[in-house]
Amino acid sequence: MPYVTVQTNVELDEAARQALGRKLSALASELTGKPEQWVMVRVQAGVTLMHGGSFDPAAFVEFKSIGLNEGACADQSSGLCELLAEEIGVPSERVYIEFKNLERCLFGWNGATF
Repeated sequence: MPYVTVQTNVELDEAARQALGRKLSALASELTGKPEQWVMVRVQAGVTLMHGGSFDPAAFVEFKSIGLNEGACADQSSGLCELLAEEIGVPSERVYIEFKNLERCLFGWNGATF
C-alpha cells in the first residue's frame, strides 16, 4: 500500500494536479513493485513552502509503504526527483523526501489492518 504525498509551492490547476497524481501513482507502483490498485497519492499544490531561504519552486514528498525496501531509497529518490523536475519544474536540489517503512499492524484499511 504505497502512499505518496507531494506538497509544492508550484501553482497547478486541477488538470495538472490530476496528471501529476496519475504519474506519481504509476511511479510508486513501479518503484515498490506493488500493484497500482494499492497506491494512494495526494498532491497539494500552491502551498506556502520555503526552502533554503527562498520561495523558488520546491517540494516536500512523503513516500510510505508497508515493506519499503530501505536499500532502494536512493533509486526511489532519483525517480521521484526526476518526475517532479520534468512535470512541474522543481529542481532535485529543492526536493526533500521522507521515506517511511510502515508496519502492517499499524496501518488500517477496509475496517481492519494489513
